[in-house]
Parts: sequence; structure tokens; C-alpha cells
Amino acid sequence: MTKATPETRAERVERLRVLCFEQTRSVKAAARLLNVDERTAQRYAREIQGGIDRRTSRYSELCPLILAHLQKYPRSLFTSGELARVINRVAVRWCHSSTAATTLGRMEREGLVTSSSGVRSNLYYDTPQKVTYWRLAEQETP
Repeated sequence: MTKATPETRAERVERLRVLCFEQTRSVKAAARLLNVDERTAQRYAREIQGGIDRRTSRYSELCPLILAHLQKYPRSLFTSGELARVINRVAVRWCHSSTAATTLGRMEREGLVTSSSGVRSNLYYDTPQKVTYWRLAEQETP
């Protein structure tokens, strides 16, 4: 008895393309035939149609937005969550605080921003919470 080799993701995506876009089956029916969840099949279909952006870094998109906000308030301290909310008000694509934190980390390595650790305690937390505050880096004047 031989063991069947598992189908790769690329093979499943290709089979879904054939089932849905050549044989005109529904995504739900194709999901059953592929033995995957319907949501997975929907994600594959969006990918085939070009609706998924699989970039791993949004640095070039977020850095100018973060810098613009920090330059408006050069002496203020912000958390990555606060900066993400600011970006979400002005950007087309949604930004999570972890995405903003990744971008801020790279900006710090490049000398654009500085970070400091702090503790926040307010009405929402029973115990003080450790946070990282970000601010615009001090620019040296010649």
C-alpha cells in the first residue's frame, strides 16, 4: 500500500482555477471537491483574480505617513497603536498596530525615530501596562 503524496497549495489553486473559471462551478462546490474549507477556496479565487496583495513589507507605504504625523508633533510620544489609528484615518489600506511597530522598528534602525519604554495606566487597565513610545529622532544641526 502506497501513501498518497499531499497536494501542494499551488496544485490546489490551479485545480480551483480549472473548476471555477473553466468548468464554471461554484466556489462552494469546488471547495468540497478540493477538500478545503469554503473560506480557503474563496481566498484562492480572490488570489487568482488578482485581489490579494501578498507583499510582506509595507515600509515604503507607511514610513512617509508616520513621518508626516511625527513631524507635525515633534516632541510628542506615540504608541504604535496610536500611530496605526492615525494611518487608518488617512490611508486607503488598513494598518494594524503590529504592522506599524514593524515599520517603526526599521525607521529606528535608520535613525528616523527613537523609542523609549514606559508604563501606561488608565481607566481601561487594572494594572499598569508596559508600552513602547515612539517619537521623531532629534536631528543634528551643523
